[in-house]
Amino acid sequence: MDTTQLTTSPSKNRLSSLYSDFSNLKTTNPDGYRANVSAWTTALTNASRAGVIPGQGRLCLKIDNGLLKELELRNVGRPVALNTVLEDAVASNTIMPLKDYLEATNSIYEKKWVNFHVPSPWQVAKWGLRQVGIGGSTLSQGEFVILANVEAAAQAISIRLSTSAGTSTSSIYSLETFTHEFASVLSQNKPLTSADLNILLTYLTRDKHDASMLTSPETGMTTIKLGDPSSKVRPAPVTAHDETIANLRTLSLRLDQQIDTLHESIAALESTAREAISSSPPQKTRAMAALRTKKLANTTLERRQASLEQVSGVIFSIDDAATQVEMVKAMEASTGLLEDLNKQVGGVERVDSIMEGLREQMVGVEDVSKVIGTVGREGAGGMVDEEELDEEIEAMLREGKEKEDALKRQAEEENTELLRNQEAEKTAKLLESAPSVPEDVKDVDRQKEQEVAVSGSAEKDLERRLKLMSLDVVGSGSG
Repeated sequence: MDTTQLTTSPSKNRLSSLYSDFSNLKTTNPDGYRANVSAWTTALTNASRAGVIPGQGRLCLKIDNGLLKELELRNVGRPVALNTVLEDAVASNTIMPLKDYLEATNSIYEKKWVNFHVPSPWQVAKWGLRQVGIGGSTLSQGEFVILANVEAAAQAISIRLSTSAGTSTSSIYSLETFTHEFASVLSQNKPLTSADLNILLTYLTRDKHDASMLTSPETGMTTIKLGDPSSKVRPAPVTAHDETIANLRTLSLRLDQQIDTLHESIAALESTAREAISSSPPQKTRAMAALRTKKLANTTLERRQASLEQVSGVIFSIDDAATQVEMVKAMEASTGLLEDLNKQVGGVERVDSIMEGLREQMVGVEDVSKVIGTVGREGAGGMVDEEELDEEIEAMLREGKEKEDALKRQAEEENTELLRNQEAEKTAKLLESAPSVPEDVKDVDRQKEQEVAVSGSAEKDLERRLKLMSLDVVGSGSG
């Protein structure tokens, strides 16, 4: 056993403390006592679960000199206070005497069982933890159930069942098929012993109510029915039908195992025949005997495969029939439910009557709404003139349109003015960048401007005289 599990830092001083008689620490140093007891309990629990203690099971710890020898260290010796550890573990129900566990009639989780089985120091000494001399140098033998490991095994089974597709027959086992299916639930390399399986089944049936079990007095065969992990309902008691299914599944397992053995035998016989032929000199008689036996094995293999196919077909048919029964029950219950609901509805005539009344009431609601709407539109002096309202609305719309048009015109004028200013700025920049005009050209330009001005004033004077003449003509005509 790997004793480093006793502490995360297995120093020599720590191991010396754990292997010493620390029972007196219970009064002088309670924290140190509690730490040592916890370290031993955890180490023994984990070591047992991992299957690293030779000759021990996974769920039950056998306390004897063989265990002390496994725990012995070269420089430290054997643990002296193991009796103290066991006494404390039993008192806290961490471990339980195997005999008491198997003979209990009530669940270990029921308060009265726990209270009844919490031993006093005198009871502990009486049932097996007798100490001889100071320090408890002599260890009395006994077997103890490690409850944490039992719970871990049961939880592993529940997880496996919840992740597999269950059928009506898949939850029914014989002891043989249960062992084949769940013996390696904690480890593939270290399967549970028969004593472990007995403890586990007791826990599932009595303490957790996750299974039902029955041993036939006629055949001595044990049938186990596991419950649905997702349901807290205890499985129904084992029936004769369950026993038949368990027998079929056991037969299927045995046939499967025989087929595997025959395959191995056939391969070995063929190898023997080839070796006999290839030897020098060839051993023809030995090869013939091996081939003859191989042929018989092949014949047996074919028969076993045919039998397995038949048994599997029967099991599948049972599953199919059970599914049909469940469907019929569900349909029958649904029929009753629909019939009850239809009775509550009252038939087609009642529904028609209700719908007709509903329509009438809805029409009445609409009429009331119309009346209320009419009253709301009435003024203090009578009805409001709808034409006046329309004219007012039209005026408001025209006013809004005029404002909108005015805003548009203003925006356009501002935009035009902006463009005109931009063009003027561009022209001014071009004139500034142009070369200067000679003086003689400027004189010519001024002369032209004067001529244009004189011409313009003459034209305006002529136009004024013509207007006066026209007025005189109009006045003489009217006289």
